[in-house]
This record gives sequence, C-alpha cells and structure tokens, in this order.
Amino acid sequence: MIYIKWLMLLVLNLIRHIFFYFIYTFNKSKIEVNHIRGKLLHSFFLSMGPVYIKIGQVLSTRSDLFPPEIIIWLQKLQDDVPSMKQVEFERVIKQFQKHKKIIKEISTTPVASASIAQVHRAILVDGTIVAIKIVKNGVKSSLKTNLKILSQIIFISDFVMPKLRPLQLKTRFKDFERLLLGQLDMNREANDMEGIRNNFENHPFLYIPKPFKNLSNSNLLVMEYVEGIPGKKVVSGLSGLKSIDMDCTPSKLVYRLIEVLFTMIYMDGYFHADPHPGNFLFTNKGKLNLLDFGIVERLTESEKWYLSSFYYAVIRKEWQIALERFTRCFVVASKELYDNWDIYKKEMISCLREHFETVTNTWNTSEFTRSVVTILTKYNAKEKTNWTKIELALVSIEGFITQIDPSVDLWELSKKFNERYSLYLSDKLKIIFDKHHHETIPLSLKLEKEADNILVAPTHLHRYFLPAHYPLFFKEAKGCILVDVDGNEYVELHGGYGPYILGYGHHVVKDAIAEASKLGSVCALGNLYEIKLMKLIVDAIPSAQKGIFCNSGTEGCHIAISLCKAFTKKDVVAKCEGHYHGFSDQGTVSSWFRVDGELDDPIPIAGSAGVSKSIVSKTVVLQYGHPKSVEKIINNADKLACVILEPMPASMLSYDKKWLISIHDVCSKYKIPLVFDEVVTGFRIGYGGVQELVGINPDLTVLGKIIGGGLPCGAVVGCSKIIDMAKSTLDAFRDWETKVFTGGTLSGNTLSCAAGAAQVNYLRKNMDIYERLDNNMKWLMNELKNVINKHGIICKVNGVGSLFTLNFRFRKPKYYREKFSGSNFKANVALAYYMRKYNIYMAELHTYFISAAHTLEHLQKVVESFDLSIEIMLNEGIINSYKN
Repeated sequence: MIYIKWLMLLVLNLIRHIFFYFIYTFNKSKIEVNHIRGKLLHSFFLSMGPVYIKIGQVLSTRSDLFPPEIIIWLQKLQDDVPSMKQVEFERVIKQFQKHKKIIKEISTTPVASASIAQVHRAILVDGTIVAIKIVKNGVKSSLKTNLKILSQIIFISDFVMPKLRPLQLKTRFKDFERLLLGQLDMNREANDMEGIRNNFENHPFLYIPKPFKNLSNSNLLVMEYVEGIPGKKVVSGLSGLKSIDMDCTPSKLVYRLIEVLFTMIYMDGYFHADPHPGNFLFTNKGKLNLLDFGIVERLTESEKWYLSSFYYAVIRKEWQIALERFTRCFVVASKELYDNWDIYKKEMISCLREHFETVTNTWNTSEFTRSVVTILTKYNAKEKTNWTKIELALVSIEGFITQIDPSVDLWELSKKFNERYSLYLSDKLKIIFDKHHHETIPLSLKLEKEADNILVAPTHLHRYFLPAHYPLFFKEAKGCILVDVDGNEYVELHGGYGPYILGYGHHVVKDAIAEASKLGSVCALGNLYEIKLMKLIVDAIPSAQKGIFCNSGTEGCHIAISLCKAFTKKDVVAKCEGHYHGFSDQGTVSSWFRVDGELDDPIPIAGSAGVSKSIVSKTVVLQYGHPKSVEKIINNADKLACVILEPMPASMLSYDKKWLISIHDVCSKYKIPLVFDEVVTGFRIGYGGVQELVGINPDLTVLGKIIGGGLPCGAVVGCSKIIDMAKSTLDAFRDWETKVFTGGTLSGNTLSCAAGAAQVNYLRKNMDIYERLDNNMKWLMNELKNVINKHGIICKVNGVGSLFTLNFRFRKPKYYREKFSGSNFKANVALAYYMRKYNIYMAELHTYFISAAHTLEHLQKVVESFDLSIEIMLNEGIINSYKN
C-alpha cells in the first residue's frame, strides 16, 4: 500500500510539474525558462519530502551541472523549507518544558528550516540567547518510509538495468541512508558538534557554536546563537561580496573553506560531511561560523595516511604508486581485477593522468569518482565506503567554492594544501633553496655526492621518514657554534639530539677524554671509569640500585625489555603511541612514523619495513595521558612483561603526573615492571630525571645521550632483582635457562665512561645550570611568541627546561597523534632552511635543544632570525597570516 501511495504521489507530481513546465515556458527566453525549471524542481523536491529535499541540497552546490537561475531555487532548500505547523511547534516546546521551565521566550518563526529540522531563536530563563533546533513532527516516519521505497527501487533498477551498475547506486544509497537517519538524533549531533568544536577551539577564522548538551534531547538541540551573512548570499561571486559589504576577497574565502574542511579530514579525521552554503554564516571580515552537524564522518588513522599518500603520489606524478595506493586503501578488489591487473593498471593510470594532469583547471571529485567507478565495474570491483564518505564532503565544498569564485583552480588549491602535510619540498621551495645552498655550501654538497656512493647514514644524510635535503658536513663544534666545511658558522639548536647539555667541546669533557686516551682506552675489560660513572648515575637516579652499561639508548631499551621478559616469563610489551624507544623492532612499533586504531584504543603498527609481524602482535599500545590506558593494562595484565614509556615524551614536552601515578599504581598492583625511557630527559630536565619531578620510582630506567658526554653510551638502571637477570649464576646451564645475555664489546669502554662521568659530575657540582637553562628557555619562549603574535601566524611554541618545539597548528595537541597528523611539516622544513640563511642551524623536524653554552645574545640571534624567516615564509605563501 505504501508503494502504491508513493508511486501515485510521484506520478501526480511529475505530471503536474511537466504540465506546468510546458505551460509556463512557452515563448520564454532561456533565462526565464531556467527560472521556471528551478522553481518547478524546488516545488517537486518539497512535495516529495525530506529525502528529496536533501538531494536538492546536494544539487544546489553543483554549478557545473545547473545554470545560476536553477541554483538560486535549489539553494532555498538549504534553509528555507516550510516549517511544521504552529500547533505542532507549540506542542514540542510545551513537552520540552514539561518538568522545568527552561525557555523564557522563543520566536514562533524559524530562522532556518531545512529537510529534517527547523531552528528558532530563543532566550533562556537565565537570559542566554540560544538557537533551538527541532526535528520536525512526522519527519522520522516519512524519512524512513521514503528511504525504504527508494532502496527497493534502486535494487530493482540495478537488477533490470545493467548499464546503471557502474554508478554503484546501491552502495551510494546505503551511505546516503545512513547519513540521513543519523540526522534524526539531536543527542548524536550535539556530541559531534562539541567534538569538532573542541578540535577548533581558538581557531583564527572558524567558530562553532557551543551546544548545551544538558538541555538537549534526541528531538531537540539547544546551542549558542550566532549571527552572520548566510552562505547562500555569498555564492554569487565577487560582485555579490561587494553588494553585501563583505571585506574579504573571494580567493581568501575559498582558501579558508578549503583549509577548514581539509584540516578536519587530514588532521582530525573527524569532519563535517555536508558543508553546503546553508551550513555557513560569515562575518563581514570573512570569518566562518559552521552550523548543522547532522552529517559528520570519521576517518581512521590509516585512511588519513593513505589519502595523504595517494594525493602526494599524484602531486609528484608518480602514477603507478598513486594507482597502487588508491587500490589498496579505497577499492574492494576482485579476482577479475587481479587477473587483468596490467589492463586495469593502464586504464587507471590513464584516468589519473586525465583528472590530475590534463583537466586540472576544471577538476572535481565527482567526475574523478565517476571515471573510477566505470573502470572498477569492468572488473567486478567497487569503491570502499571510506572513499564515498570523503567524496560527499569534497563534492559539497567544491561546489560551494566554485560558486563563490568560478575562476578558482580547485586542483591547484587542493594540491597546495596537500603539500603542507607531505614531508618533502615543493618544486617552488626546491628552486629557492637549491640556489641558496649551491651558493653557500658547495663543499657540503660535493661531500654529499661522494658519501652517497659509499655510505648510508640514516641519522643525518639519508634520514628515514624525515629527509635531509641539504645535509651539512661540519669541521668544528664549540660551545653552541657549529662550523661547516665551507666555513659558515651557525648558532646551533640541534644539540646532537641531546648529549651536549654543556655545549660542544666543554673543557671538562675534553680533558677527561684526553686523560683516558693517554692511559690507553680499553673496552670489554674492567676499568675505573665505568665504576665511577655508574656510581654517579645510581646516586642521581632515585629508582636506581644497580645498572648495566650498553652503547646507546636503543640498546638500553632493548635490554630493559629483555630483562623484564625473563623476569616475568611473559612476552607481551605495552608501550605508548608515539613514544620512540630506539630502532629495535619493538621500539618503533606505533612510534614517530605511523599510528593506527582509535584515539582511546590504539592498535600496534610496524614502524618500518623489516619489522617482525610477530613482534608487532606482541605489543599493546597505550595512549599517554588517556584514562583508558589503565583499563588496557588491567585487561592484558596476565600477559604483560612490562610497560615502557617516556615519562615526558620528547615529541610533546609535557608530562601528566596524575596519569603517571595511576600507571605506576596499576603496574605495582599487578606486578608488571614499569620502565621509564629517560634517554632524552635523564640529566636534562633535572639531575634526577623526570621521575624525581613526579616522585615515581619505576622498576627500570633507560639512560643515554648525556651520560656519554657526546660519546656512545647507554645504561639500564633500576631495582637489583631485575637488573640481576643479566648477572651470571656461575652455572652455565642455569645461565642459559634463566639469564639474559646483554654483552657488548664497547659497553662501558673507558673513553665513553670518562666523558660521561666528567659531564655528569660537573652537573652535580653546578646544579644552578638547570635554573639558568630554565630561565633562558622561558625568555626564548616569550620572545618567539611575540614574533608569532606580531605576524599573526598559526604556530604553537612549547619549551621545558632546555628543550622546545614549534608546531605550525593553531591548537596545542593533547595526544601524540594530534601533533603527528596536525603538523604543517612543510613549514617546519622550510623554517629550518630559512634559518640557515641567518646562520641558525636546527633540525628540519625534531625537538630543539639549547645548552649551557647558549647566552642571551645567542638566543636573541635565534629570535631575530625567526622573525626574518617568518616574514619571508609569509611573502612566499608557505604560511599565512590571520591578523585580520
């Protein structure tokens, strides 16, 4: 019966609208005909109900499909749909205030009315002005009925008309149905609104109204009331902006819209999936208010990764790589596809080249997707839903911005944004820096070519993941000054990644090395220096009773984990997302380079090729600072050999004392060894490390960097019962059965231990160094922030003790993945190379260090160079100012 009624309604509407079309268009001009078409389409969608109104909203952004006269009518469907009857509206409000009067006054005429809900301005009893969004009476049953009917029609059409199958209507309709049904729940919308609002807190040009979740329910959403220029008034182009007195160019508006949506997709993976003009209000200065969070989508970390990697390959015109990445992440492949891979590859590469090379000036996601679907259908393959949810948002925003500025080159704009989150130099930057470096560092560039034939140096010449485009070769280092082979002098912020807290070539270290060398350096033999250094370490580190020497922090973490596995007779290790514990297989799992899973429940992922899958599977990943990490430890307690973490992650430069205490407590309760990796923070944040600051004694502590005085040295220290797992029983058979082998020929060698003992002992006798470093860092942070405010750029600077970071993002990240996916890598790389022009050397993408050798004069030079570099980066369009 429902189908018959719907068919009758459809037929009658079609007959009526076709009849009026022929009557009204007779002897009319083309523009008049288009107006009539638009009016009739508008009327048809309204008469058919909410599903069709939503379809009309999507079509209202498609200026590539419809002329302006039709678009004007379709735009009315965005926020100007007939509202529910007055009596129904009053009944809803009365029911809402049944138990407690909340609303003092509410307008009876909605400020906006769309397919599913309408919005009213109201004043609460406490005087707060709010907007109240109400699900229209009867819309739920109407929506579900129409969706059910359309689903059956699409199923039948797909069955009897094979030519429609390339459009994948069934898959697309399921996504459409899921999104529409989600709009019926105001509680869900309030949660999504709050979540995205938190992600954009303090953004320079985007504002999201605050939802009042405690006042809302599933049918009604109370939120902050905002005013502005409706998006549909802005889409008329340059003349339209002038007519509504908007002090903002179309190109700036377009860039802001792209930046907002791409930030949501690429950085947060949590995005508004229906960004049509009706969901935006603008200030006259071009700031954006984003509304209506009924349709929100999420991308996993892996989906974000593959999306970025796909577009990056396209930008570089690496067509085969782009094809492989797109297929791997966004295609449900079939046997036919793999059986015909060579033909499929040829067709897909041709498609990619057409859309990303030939017709880029008229590029749009919808046309690209249509071409891809046509190819996939030939091989009985289809898109994954993760692509279709991205497509919906991109199609809407692309339609919106081409209506604001029809001349915009969508691909060029998208490419520019995509490049921000790649790790490599764009063609423009490469030209700039090629010229500068060929003029200033010819010998270094010559040595790079020479080394390339005989040497792979992953730390500085051929860095994994973080490429060094113009590696320097140095001939001298003293204090905080580096001199390269071309004679250029730099104030350095590199710090050798941490060892040189006193600066390069400090006299106490040099003298100690000279003395030890004069006596004849020894290794793999007992010597006085290893006793001296370990005694200093054990006295300094609160949790240390005994220790084992090794040659690096990587070795130390590997040894600590092995000791815990032997001690507990378990083989699963818990570590935190983003924490780097050296380049061993377990140390790199879910480390700097890749993360995966949900924020509160990360899943392990290999840090690189060559990592054993079995090691990855034996790793439990925690989220530093997240309360659910405690639950995760409890749930895996029976198989955990240890929990290893950086108490103050070097990538974040902050620690959570309360959380660390909770981790320590749960580890103690379940007898799980807790390991602090203080390779970076040990003797740098404070003489006793972070554990002294937080008052926590872990079972083991891993040290490195500073304890070697610039020479290779690492150590594991902690409670005797675990450290002794490496101590021989004097019974060869029992050793094999119960002990851990931690041998290293150079472990505890005289030169490293002499240098380390000299540096640690100097710090012990001169504790005021830590206060001076802290004061200098506070001064530096303040001055850098002044420069950032002066230029009005998006940049967060964070410094603790003698370490600091710069992150070109408006929001300070709370969790590692927010920093990883939210950083403007391009800006960090460019900054490092521009700073070189002013004789400041800093790592392209790393935590920065200052030392006791840095004076305020040196740091003043850093600030001046930062100011000049930012100015150039603004002029070159690498970053933008948001002062106005």
